[in-house]
Amino acid sequence: MNRDIIASKIPIYRDGRILGLVGNVFDVEMSERFLREEKKRSGVDEITGLANARGISDSIYSYLLEHWRTGNNVAMIEVYVPEYSEIIRLYGNDSGNSLLQKIGTVLRDCAGKNCVIGRVRDSLFHILTFYNAKEEVRNLARKIRPAVESMRRAGQWSGNCSVAITASYTDANSEDKESYIDGLANMVLNTGDCEKL
Repeated sequence: MNRDIIASKIPIYRDGRILGLVGNVFDVEMSERFLREEKKRSGVDEITGLANARGISDSIYSYLLEHWRTGNNVAMIEVYVPEYSEIIRLYGNDSGNSLLQKIGTVLRDCAGKNCVIGRVRDSLFHILTFYNAKEEVRNLARKIRPAVESMRRAGQWSGNCSVAITASYTDANSEDKESYIDGLANMVLNTGDCEKL
């Protein structure tokens, strides 16, 4: 069986003469597989197995491209569990990580597979989804709330969880690519510390 390889050779010199060659050989297929896995891992949260902040960011752009192409409505649902920081403080990272994993499972069970779910930071999760009517998004939130609030245990912690859920929808500011980019630039660059040059 033939395999594609990448080879490099570097001469070793002494007193202006080549003494020999040192080289590396890489299997192309293995290298491509490694790079694909690395790229995939760079967008995945290690604790929950969901998308991380980078994965969500990349997905937002993909969802917006689809919105601009087809007109499909996009919602971003923010799910935040405030007890997480207290659980970390009192019971440690293991209990906090257990809570994050349980929240991730709840979100997967409630939202299904036709969306992107990710943990942005701490106990802040985002769900990206297409929708036809806002009531679909509200119904999803109505499923998530009792599921999160019914969690009573994570690692050494036991108690009650609350959840804050916010939904944002595509609107006139995200209707086309140019408006989105202008809005993004304004958001990033609109600070009190600026000057015209």
